[in-house]
Amino acid sequence: MNGLSQLIESHTVVESLVMESSQTGDTMPRLISSIRDSQNAQTASDKFRAQSRLIRDSHVVIEPATRLVDVARSAVVHVPEQHMASNLQQSSQQLSESLSEMRIALNNAQQLNFSQQLVYSEELIKELDAELLEVQRAAVAGRLQPLHAHETTHTATSALMGGVRQVGSTLAQLVSAAVTHDGHHIGASAVEAAQALRTFTAASRSVCATRKDVDLDTFIVSARSVVHDAGGVFDRVREDANATHMAEAARLVSELDMLKSLGVDVPFSRGARGFPHISTFKKGNRPNSG
Repeated sequence: MNGLSQLIESHTVVESLVMESSQTGDTMPRLISSIRDSQNAQTASDKFRAQSRLIRDSHVVIEPATRLVDVARSAVVHVPEQHMASNLQQSSQQLSESLSEMRIALNNAQQLNFSQQLVYSEELIKELDAELLEVQRAAVAGRLQPLHAHETTHTATSALMGGVRQVGSTLAQLVSAAVTHDGHHIGASAVEAAQALRTFTAASRSVCATRKDVDLDTFIVSARSVVHDAGGVFDRVREDANATHMAEAARLVSELDMLKSLGVDVPFSRGARGFPHISTFKKGNRPNSG
């Protein structure tokens, strides 16, 4: 990258290449760790959890890597040295092909996960609850740091909002599928809801790592309540409860209620610029502070 940056005259192109390369690189340590965990898992339960984490971390890599391919391809014409331009073109093509293979592998892995997600949903909830408790312990001990340089208060709050919306929408899809007894749709929705909960948990960590204006204990209590309430929806679906009971469980994790519980000011304009403010937190009445 240093050699290319010296050859390319356009500062905008260089900045885009550096930024996308850096953001893609930031996602790789977690992916590598997930691959190792998946390879080392012994029990069926551990294998499933490791595979689920690997699916999520692979999804996280794809978005910035795809942007990197686009930026690299557009940068080729700005490289005056033919050999370097050719190398950049070939590298971007190889990355594009690898991403295509990755998407196919992800789709196949998710198909295999469909029938198992409900079976292991209780363990998923326990795993995410343990992650949130570890975030709390690390923060209290002064060990909690942003995962990378691009993790800021703004990106963390935005990620939390996105995580909340994903949890709400995917759980609604899960309930809808369960009511119609569509087995394939239930499995697909369960996998999506599980991945949304992982995204929400990661975003909660980011908030705790970057925002000093939050009350740590009450925020963690609220985040754990979201996870546990989502687990209640999984339970009702797995038990094949009636539509009323499933709807009642889902109402606990509506987007509005989650935002209020987490202390995000509502109402707010979805089209407004900037990010919502995290203010006074409401103590949840399910998980306690430790």
